Amino acid sequence: PKDEVLRRVRIKQSLRRAGLSGIDLAGASMEAVDFSRAELDGANLENAKLAGAVLKNASLRGAKLRGAVLRNANLEGADLEDADLTGAKLPGALLGRATLERCVLAGADLAGADLRSADLHDANLDGANLAGMKVAGASYSGARLSNVGSLEIDVSMAGDGSERLAGA
Repeated sequence: PKDEVLRRVRIKQSLRRAGLSGIDLAGASMEAVDFSRAELDGANLENAKLAGAVLKNASLRGAKLRGAVLRNANLEGADLEDADLTGAKLPGALLGRATLERCVLAGADLAGADLRSADLHDANLDGANLAGMKVAGASYSGARLSNVGSLEIDVSMAGDGSERLAGA
């Protein structure tokens, strides 16, 4: 199915609701592709280029996304439980209501990402760039947040920057 997926990506065809669990698309260029509600559990998407991709309500449980570029991607409501996003680039990504339970985001770039109402229980955010991240309503008990440096996050419900929390 890998060749078929890449063919569909080339012709800008939607992959909504596609069953792609366990597929190896490491390093593939899939910018702005629609993967809404797709099943990508256990998929290898390491170093994949997914800038602007739509992964809304997609299942990415246990997926490997190390070093993936997800700049401005829409992952609202996505299930990323146990996924590995070490070093992933997610600036401006939409992760509202996403499940990131036990997700590894160590060293990830989450600058300006919207995580309002996301579930970050037991997530690893060590060394992540959290500058300008929107977090109102997010739950993050047990999350690891060491070596994140100084940060200023948006805690406003509207995500409009009207309420900010700054610190180290």
